[in-house]
Amino acid sequence: MYIIHEVVRELHVLAMEFQVHIFLVVHPKQTVMPTQKIQLNDLKGGAGINQYVDNILAIRRIDRCDNLNNTEVEVSILKNRMFGIEDTIKLIYNHEVDGIRS
Repeated sequence: MYIIHEVVRELHVLAMEFQVHIFLVVHPKQTVMPTQKIQLNDLKGGAGINQYVDNILAIRRIDRCDNLNNTEVEVSILKNRMFGIEDTIKLIYNHEVDGIRS
């Protein structure tokens, strides 16, 4: 996990130096059940990631496809350093109309 910590630290330094926002995709630990809501400590390398990043979003597929051809996805703000707001929204994607609704 030390390597993850160092990589995230270096990315943080680059982001600050060049004043850019870097999106880093991190998967949850394998111990997280598919039905379980993702928390900060569920992320691989979570301590290092949490220390350096400003925003953490979690995306979890709730239902692959129901009988109405919809896919449910949950988007959660796990960390928001600027405003401190953490919340979750459920989105439903309909494959037939190629659209999203909340």
